[in-house]
Amino acid sequence: EQINYKEWCELTIEKMKKYNVLKADLDQVSLETKLINGVNEAFEKLHNNGWRIHIISGGISQVIRQVLGDSLKFVDNISANEVFFNEDGTLKNIIATEFDYKGKATYIENYMKATNSSKDELVFVGNGSNDEFVASTGITTICLNPDDTDPNNKEVWKYALVDSNNLQD
Repeated sequence: EQINYKEWCELTIEKMKKYNVLKADLDQVSLETKLINGVNEAFEKLHNNGWRIHIISGGISQVIRQVLGDSLKFVDNISANEVFFNEDGTLKNIIATEFDYKGKATYIENYMKATNSSKDELVFVGNGSNDEFVASTGITTICLNPDDTDPNNKEVWKYALVDSNNLQD
């Protein structure tokens, strides 16, 4: 039986509760997660040149924000899963993002409508199979350090940086 994304998030939170995952554990994940080199410089350059940076992720927004650190000031919006905790640091619940998998394309389509942008004005950087749906929007797609997607699939990725260690490449 196939489940939807919201159901997957609910199952994930139940497993996390079962194994007593605490807010401190997510904070530790944030500390151990390292950004690719050059993120701050690349984000600053994009921001200073009038680009708006939106992060559309199936990850956890709190982790993304902590990992971004100072680079967060260049990000206009983060759309990701929201995890809530009780006062004692135990997990309370999760609100699943609408914008993972096919929802990423929906986010971009909504953004283009809201900002009267054309597909030629947007660029999407991704690395996984959950990012492949963005290709349906017609915007330029860049695969950066692919995880579970084929960076050579030209129907999905216009450009690919397969083994980059610096976002300024």
